[in-house]
Amino acid sequence: EPDRLDSTRQPTPPPPPPKPAVARRTPDDGNQYIRTTDRRRRRRQIGIIRSREPLPRIREGSSDRITTCRHPTMRWSAAPFPALSSSLLLVLPTLAAAADAGGGGRCDTLKTALKYAQDKAPRDISAVLPVIVEKVNRELSGVVDVEVGWTGGESFHSRVGDHTVRCSVTRLVSAIGSGDGPDGGASSSPQDDQVSVDEEGRRIVTQCFDVPFVILDTDECTLPVGHHMRHKCADPSVCVNTIGSYECVCPSASSGGGGLLPALEDGKAAAAGENFFARLEESRKGDPWSTSLNSSSASSCPGKASTYGGCDSSGHSPEGSSCRSSFRCAVDPCSSSGGNDCASSARCVRKPSPLSRPDHECRCPQGLLGNGRKCRKGVDVKPRPAVEFDGVTPTKETLRNDYYCGCTKPVVDACAGFPTCEGKHEVCAVTPSGAPACRCKVGFVRAPGYGCVDESPPVLKLRNDPSDGDGITALRQGDVYREHAVEIADDNAEEYLRSLKITYSRPLPPGCLAKTGRFYVNYTVATPWTSPPYVRVTRTVIIEDVDECSLDPAEYESRCPELVPRCDVEAGAQCVNTRGSYSCRCPEYTTGDGFLPMEGAQKDERGRYINTPEGYAGGKGCRDTSAPHVELTGPNPKVFRVCKCGGLNGVMGGPNSDDDDEAGQKLCDDQRSTYGKDIAAMISNTAGAELCATHTNPNPSSAECAIASDRTYKGEVDLTSRVKIGTPVQKSDLRWSVPYDVSDDAGNQAKTAWREVIVEEVELADLERRVRDEVLADRERSVKEAVAAAVREERKKAAKATAKERKKAGSKECPPCPECSCPDAAAGGLSGDQCDAKCDERLSRSADSCPVPPANAARATKAAAAKGAIPNESAHPFLQSAVTLAEGILSPSAVMTLLVLSVLFTLIVVLGRLYAWLFYPRDAYYYTRDDEDRERALMNAVTYYNSPASGRHQGGTAATPGSAPAGTVPPRASMSADAYGGNAAGNGIFSPQENRVYGRQPGRMF
Repeated sequence: EPDRLDSTRQPTPPPPPPKPAVARRTPDDGNQYIRTTDRRRRRRQIGIIRSREPLPRIREGSSDRITTCRHPTMRWSAAPFPALSSSLLLVLPTLAAAADAGGGGRCDTLKTALKYAQDKAPRDISAVLPVIVEKVNRELSGVVDVEVGWTGGESFHSRVGDHTVRCSVTRLVSAIGSGDGPDGGASSSPQDDQVSVDEEGRRIVTQCFDVPFVILDTDECTLPVGHHMRHKCADPSVCVNTIGSYECVCPSASSGGGGLLPALEDGKAAAAGENFFARLEESRKGDPWSTSLNSSSASSCPGKASTYGGCDSSGHSPEGSSCRSSFRCAVDPCSSSGGNDCASSARCVRKPSPLSRPDHECRCPQGLLGNGRKCRKGVDVKPRPAVEFDGVTPTKETLRNDYYCGCTKPVVDACAGFPTCEGKHEVCAVTPSGAPACRCKVGFVRAPGYGCVDESPPVLKLRNDPSDGDGITALRQGDVYREHAVEIADDNAEEYLRSLKITYSRPLPPGCLAKTGRFYVNYTVATPWTSPPYVRVTRTVIIEDVDECSLDPAEYESRCPELVPRCDVEAGAQCVNTRGSYSCRCPEYTTGDGFLPMEGAQKDERGRYINTPEGYAGGKGCRDTSAPHVELTGPNPKVFRVCKCGGLNGVMGGPNSDDDDEAGQKLCDDQRSTYGKDIAAMISNTAGAELCATHTNPNPSSAECAIASDRTYKGEVDLTSRVKIGTPVQKSDLRWSVPYDVSDDAGNQAKTAWREVIVEEVELADLERRVRDEVLADRERSVKEAVAAAVREERKKAAKATAKERKKAGSKECPPCPECSCPDAAAGGLSGDQCDAKCDERLSRSADSCPVPPANAARATKAAAAKGAIPNESAHPFLQSAVTLAEGILSPSAVMTLLVLSVLFTLIVVLGRLYAWLFYPRDAYYYTRDDEDRERALMNAVTYYNSPASGRHQGGTAATPGSAPAGTVPPRASMSADAYGGNAAGNGIFSPQENRVYGRQPGRMF
């Protein structure tokens, strides 16, 4: 065998002693080995434990052990062995270096082998090395060290058969051949080139030896419980031993659970041949009770008769052990150890599949009746199986009790299965002869004409009677009436339930109770053989009112939708609870029924809604009926002034001819015909803003000309932006009415507001005077408004200052002034006048440091006046009340400032009026130089034309103030801005205020 294993290795010459360590590769395994003649270096590299003296050989039975082995990298080979050799291969180590040292690649084999049972064999390297070293020391003499090659691999105990372990032994040359062991040394003496001298000066040689091992099979099926190699087969599977392992096999169901089929010779699968498991699987086909459970979750190798081929070949590997321990065979429930619950008199019958639940059934023999299972004490009732009058069919009671336990001879129930008796209250009864017949029930007697009747009428009692005997059931709207019927106090009450009649005083709704009131429920049991021929009891149901307006819509929408208010909440309708119902009330400024439309609302023959909430008229909701209001701002009427039309009058005057009058009238008609167009154009161009323009507000927006509002239930709504200005309507030659309209979201139209537009035709001189008066009036109005605004602002500042002063000094408030009271004069006190004088004095003193209560304000004022602090209110009542009011609102400094401003303003106005009256009387107007300049500018802006009808004023052809081109249509006076847009008209009537020029005139204020 060593020659065979090393036949592929090429011989390598021994390394020369003086050379350093060299490395070489053996051709069969490719591992690297290092040899050196330097003993110290070698010992350091591979850790050899050496001894100065040769190791004594251990005799048989000695307890001394030398463990000087080491394990460098090894080469492996395999040796065949009989019986299942394909799955049981032994990996053998060989040491190439030891073979080289042995000379010529030959290793000697120790003649005696180490024999171990499979369960006793060394399991790892720690157990193998001591055994090898001990074996070498027993067999050889002069051993200096032992070197064993081992790479791990599988343990000996998992591989049954013959094995060898190769080792390298260093021995003294002098001891070779002189040993006393069975071998005594190598088969031949070492050659000189193999001998070396160690550091102690001894001649040594390294030889190769194979230590034989024999591993015997262990029967895992017979090992005791708890042994680490005992089989893992679970009941009812059977353990079958194999060479080096075992398999789990399901028992045969046809042999009562004990046979294997085919039978094993001596209980070993190897004796049956390699096709034993194949024949086993073939014999179990189609028999689920003789294989493992056919479910991967219930068993490994599902549907197989054994673990062979399904689990790992080694039953001691983790995978093989886990697979075999999970192997589950079907348990025959009908076997003696199956644990079935069949009674002794019953026969156990398996189900077709072991996975069925239950997997068996118990059958009673002929003539007995029952479910065949054992009777459980305290659980099952006493068996009383019965059959119907035909003697075969089990009774309902028997079926209801699952045929009863065990197997018992049944009794015959003569009335079971007997046809139902046709007579009322008749039942089947057994006659003395044992035959079935119809008889009256217990408690009934047969009455002629009525059949079986109760001997006494029943007593009815209301179920679920909260009134405890009064028969009143109180419910609320939204509840559901549930019928609880009555209890019949009688031994045979169940018979009366079939003839119970329930009547209602009014039809019940299918769902909740939505209407208030009461109704009655009558429960009647007919007893025609008694007087009266019935028994009756009444339940009174009272439905109380609920506040529909406070219900939770989310809860009642599904529970009782009829009670959920259908008010038009978005339109402002409010729910108002009424007795038994509710109504919807529309808010102010709206009309309608306040309801949303209701599906399925019914009407009577007159067209009125019925079964609806109070006030429902079709679900019209709440409609806004409040008309908006338009209020015009700015001048109304709006006056436009133009120069009065007419012919020319000379300085000396003189009447015009009739032709001149007609031409002048035509000129006026032409001028007036454009007024309406000009007004419409101004409205269109300025969006109506021109109609409210004034000297103080020359550039208003269209929204400042009219204010529109609408009163709704949500408050007042501004509709100014919706105001529409209509087409001017001419009332007369010089008067127009302009309409202002607006409508709200509901379509309500406001009452049309009219702004009057008047065109005044005035003389040129009167035009300037009127303009001046208007400017003065605007100035005066502006001053008044400015003063009023200043007074309001000053009051606000004074109020804030007073509040700050009070806050600073108000950490301590003044105590309330003492109430003034005097004892009665009759009791020796003061008289009424004396008491008043005393109280006035006290109040005047306290007013300097403490605020006077409102109740004593009048008295304090009177007292102060008496002291001379303020004028007497009897002399100046208006002034006194004004001062008192101002002091209550403003601070004293603010009041004084307001009074001074008022006096100054009044004085300025009076002086201005006086000056105008003295120097500019209305009956005579005195022209100044400014007037002359203004007149001259106006005249330069006028173009004169010849009269088309007369040549009275014909002059030269030049365009002079006294002449004009003949035949030219005279210009018309226009109110449009274009007609007055030049510099000459810069101070015209329609010019914006900022474009007007007011020259200072000598002796004039404005």
